[in-house]
Amino acid sequence: MRVLIGYSYASNNRDAVANAINDLAKGLSEAGVQTVVYKQYDPYQERSQPVPGTIAESFRKVNRLKGQLLYLAGFTLHLIRTASTIDCVITLDTPSGLAFTGKLAKLVSRGRIKHVAWIMDLYRLQSRNQENSPSSRLRDARLKFETATIKSADKVVVLGECMQVELRRNGISESVVLPIWHNASSTLPIPKPEAKAAYYRSSDFIVMYSGNAGVAHPLDGLVRAAEILKNEKQIRFIVSGHGKSYDSAQKLARQAGLENIEFTSGVPFHELSLYLSSADIHVVCLSEQALGSCVPSKAYGAMAAARPILFLGSAGCQVALDVDEAQCGYCIPTDEAEKIANTIFSLYRQPSLTDQMGRNSRLYFEDQRTLATGVTRWSQMLRTVID
Repeated sequence: MRVLIGYSYASNNRDAVANAINDLAKGLSEAGVQTVVYKQYDPYQERSQPVPGTIAESFRKVNRLKGQLLYLAGFTLHLIRTASTIDCVITLDTPSGLAFTGKLAKLVSRGRIKHVAWIMDLYRLQSRNQENSPSSRLRDARLKFETATIKSADKVVVLGECMQVELRRNGISESVVLPIWHNASSTLPIPKPEAKAAYYRSSDFIVMYSGNAGVAHPLDGLVRAAEILKNEKQIRFIVSGHGKSYDSAQKLARQAGLENIEFTSGVPFHELSLYLSSADIHVVCLSEQALGSCVPSKAYGAMAAARPILFLGSAGCQVALDVDEAQCGYCIPTDEAEKIANTIFSLYRQPSLTDQMGRNSRLYFEDQRTLATGVTRWSQMLRTVID
């Protein structure tokens, strides 16, 4: 069995999706499913600090579009040249139109090559259902084309039940949930005293958000919770990452003059286990309006680190469902700052409960969200599709 995976940012080792598909490819190959990820040079892997300004942003958009078109062309040519050696092609959702290559492979091979459409981000399709989203005939035509090509796939894979609901709203009724995982080798639980000693005081109670914070990950509620708890000197908030919501939260904290919240750019990959283990609670968030667009994978890194999760978002999100099943944290709406603050303070005052939730987190991870479990699920699914 031979499988080809396409994703335009596959060579970017700082991209969570790229890491997931590369881990999957390696795991499948070790399990006897020969799997190749088609890669091209990614200029964003070596990009310097972005230059602010409208003109600079326009250049970035043009370069991004150029890179994605080149990837689409290169992947299509590679697929045509190697069609005789491929049994299945897996396409992700970037670049736009990549799923069409799966349909093309089926046509070229007269149905022998199977197509699996792996959907990790439904933002583009979801935007069509939002009244205030920008609209154009070209965009709507592109979305209809993408929906049609996804429908033609032999199997559509999503990361959670909430994404299945969103697909059904877009006319795609058949899909299967194969949950995302976290590579345990990158995040091992380290005892709190040891981990905290590397970054903070041992008496600090650390509430951490780590990772990308784009427009779908609002952090203003967390900042307002920090303001409510500003007199609790041992409770510290750490926001580590980048993105528009990160910038907005940093500005809000600065305006409020908060000294109990720190904004950082993160740590090198080799420090990830130590860094994630230095937190007492991990915060994961997804805007209620973005429900069904994705499943924030950072939740499973927190589980791997054996730490509780405070999920800010809708109770219908897959992360919220998993946190509830694992009994490893709480789910609170993104804008309920007082409830967020009260929950954090309650966990601070109950260290035994916090520790138990951390243990529950790790147990759930080991049972449901390891790479090995993900590889097994994918291997079984591929064999049913191809055979």
